[in-house]
Amino acid sequence: MKNQFNFPKLSVLLIATGLFISYGCKKDEAVTSTGACSVNADLVSKAATTYSNSPTVANCQAYLASVNAYLDSCPGLTTAQRTQYKADIAATKCQ
Repeated sequence: MKNQFNFPKLSVLLIATGLFISYGCKKDEAVTSTGACSVNADLVSKAATTYSNSPTVANCQAYLASVNAYLDSCPGLTTAQRTQYKADIAATKCQ
């Protein structure tokens, strides 16, 4: 009879965790639709502010990832410019 009580608790825990992850992880994802360049510029700004307030390796990596997403979403750059900027970002070491 003990297993009858564990299964519902486990199911509720798994469902709650799944909902938390699905809603909690989407707020700062890079946008690739119309207007993505300006939206991703806002994400870069937020990531830069977060990194400047708390200069950790994780925040540095998040900032660099947001810059990469911004570069991918903006049509005003040539392929050569985008490649050079991405190479500069890749050479940056977060410490």
